[in-house]
Amino acid sequence: MKQICLLFIIFVVLLSGCALRQDVYNLDNRLASLERRYSKAEGRNKQLDATVQGFSKTSAGEDSKLRDQFARMRAELDSLRDEVRLLSGRFEENEYLFDSRINAFGESINKMQTGFGGLEKNVRSNKSRATRPAGYPAVKSPPAIDRKPKKQSPANLIYEKAKKAFDKGNFKSAREGFTSLLKLYPNSNNADNAQFWIGEVYYREKWFQKAILEYQKVIEKYPEGNKAKSALLKQGFAFLRLGDTANARLIFKKLIKKYPKSSESEIARNKLKAF
Repeated sequence: MKQICLLFIIFVVLLSGCALRQDVYNLDNRLASLERRYSKAEGRNKQLDATVQGFSKTSAGEDSKLRDQFARMRAELDSLRDEVRLLSGRFEENEYLFDSRINAFGESINKMQTGFGGLEKNVRSNKSRATRPAGYPAVKSPPAIDRKPKKQSPANLIYEKAKKAFDKGNFKSAREGFTSLLKLYPNSNNADNAQFWIGEVYYREKWFQKAILEYQKVIEKYPEGNKAKSALLKQGFAFLRLGDTANARLIFKKLIKKYPKSSESEIARNKLKAF
């Protein structure tokens, strides 16, 4: 029974992981196509620019027509550039999300195996008691388990509400909730998570300079927390969105050096190869 349950859970999780990986592949293909279009448009733009510069002996009408064509090419190039940047960001986030889910999947499997081991031990113990020879003292039944849901702490309630707002795309409400948690309960178990999600809010709003500062707070205040690696990775992404490849490179190298075996470091290595 244990093996069947475990295999079923593994199948469900792997199925969702495959779907997410397919999304990553689709985004990668679309990004590659856009980059090729961008490269061709840039080449045509350079040729047209050179033509305009050397176009000194044409009539006014021809000159105006050529300049209009040049302006349209510029607009197309700018549009393609923006689309490439946007799609690149989505690709990185999906790739990171996929790796994070795989990591969480491994941890879940370990926990389930531990739980099944404890269940088997209890079953064997109960069987042993059932076959106990006559004359042995009766074994008292364990006390009834109180199944009433425990009251959540105010800090957890604030965090969950803010996280739900973030998941729904209500970034203003999410930021206010996470900020309130840090102000009222700075030592709560979710303090590092709240600080990280504040950085994520600014990242999603494309306020990358502010996101970098918020991620830095996670790195400095909670170096041993579960979000330190993610904060470093997303800080590198934010520098890339700003076109600052030098600082992005430094952040990715720092991440690899500090957390060499993490999935975040693997993503950082792949980004460095692309530079």
